[in-house]
Amino acid sequence: SLCGGDGLLGSVAGVPGKFVVFAKDRFDNQEVKGGDKFESYMTGPNYYRYNVSTIDDNRDGTYTFWYVLTQAASYLLHVKRDGEDVVGSPFNPIVLPANTSATHCQATGTALRGPTIAGVKATIGIKSLDVFNNDRKSGGDVFVGSMKSDQAECEVDPINDNGDGTYNMSYYCETS
Repeated sequence: SLCGGDGLLGSVAGVPGKFVVFAKDRFDNQEVKGGDKFESYMTGPNYYRYNVSTIDDNRDGTYTFWYVLTQAASYLLHVKRDGEDVVGSPFNPIVLPANTSATHCQATGTALRGPTIAGVKATIGIKSLDVFNNDRKSGGDVFVGSMKSDQAECEVDPINDNGDGTYNMSYYCETS
């Protein structure tokens, strides 16, 4: 049996990964009916085993497999027919983080924990995360920062994209 499809390469956290198995007989001819026994599972971080959530018998010798994972990581995908690995199994799909979720991002820095000193630039670090709390490993997100005070005039520098999923925001208040 042979496998094909993007799900063998990977998916995005929370997005279904899909691949198809083309069943072959013992003479390597394409099967034209369903009814074969397949199983599929993935092993990931800490060797935890994830069962593939859906296997659809298309009743034409092909089988569609679906999985949904929420942890961004590299996995081993095992596909077996009658207990034996199919050609190429195990595969090595990579689940990438989903898009950045503003409500899951984390801000860090001493400027968040107390008053800043007038005339001294304060910095806040931003760590971008997806909705499943996976670290975003690349930049390109747009963050907007502002500082408002009834008692001080503050200026906010443009937010710096570090290119690795982290960002820095600096601000400066002339008075306290």
